[in-house]
Amino acid sequence: MAAMRVALKFAVPLLCIPLIALSQQPSPASNSTTNAIPSFDVASVRSWGPPAINPVHFRMPGAPLRYIILTAYGLDDFQLTGLPDWAAHEFFTIDAVTDAPTKPEQMMLMMRRLLAERFQLQVEESEKEQPVWALVAAPGGPKLKPRADDEKCPRGISPDDMKAAGAPRNSISSFNGCTIADLVKAFNRPDNAAQLGRPVIDKTELTGRYHMLVWTEIEVDDTYTGPGERFSYVEPFREAVEKELGLKLVGDQQKLRLLNVVNVARPGPN
Repeated sequence: MAAMRVALKFAVPLLCIPLIALSQQPSPASNSTTNAIPSFDVASVRSWGPPAINPVHFRMPGAPLRYIILTAYGLDDFQLTGLPDWAAHEFFTIDAVTDAPTKPEQMMLMMRRLLAERFQLQVEESEKEQPVWALVAAPGGPKLKPRADDEKCPRGISPDDMKAAGAPRNSISSFNGCTIADLVKAFNRPDNAAQLGRPVIDKTELTGRYHMLVWTEIEVDDTYTGPGERFSYVEPFREAVEKELGLKLVGDQQKLRLLNVVNVARPGPN
């Protein structure tokens, strides 16, 4: 069996702000203003994204412990309970290498062992039937364009992408992905889950890869005279999904896998 060598690093706690693409952008600063500002001698800028996994290397840069556990166990946020507050706000970087090529599912088992050894993580697993929202096709059927097997799934979305997709002037991107599993995870994000009041499961039977972009329309409150802008209306995510993708949520019951943390601690020195 392949063994894993791990580098675990603390990261300075940061406020994690999701990037959203607006259908409009302010014009960039003039060259004369930019030239007057001091510049770095050397700089590297990389996008932050999901874990990078290849057969011998697992890397997760700057993630809270809660996200690391969810990744290792293949769970959505609502399925994990019992973690202390620091597990959602303190960031860690994991860099792990195996001594032989390893399948992703085996690497996730290694990650669970790592969590047990470095964070003293102990969990209890259970199943419980509870109310859910089932994602199904809306009347008229799905509005999904298939994506080629060799076509990469985009990690971000630009204002030009929004415009090309037909997004109206006052709108913000709220989801882009390639699989229904991606969309279900978006529904189960804490911001959407708080509005829905119950978890979302997939009952579409759609297993392919698709071009999926969802935007939510916004209306600016023209009577507001304070700093910035105030919105009088933001389209709910579930309504945007039905309109753009032809999928909707219906009430259902489902037995769900749950994970409760009974012990966890900050890791000591490597």
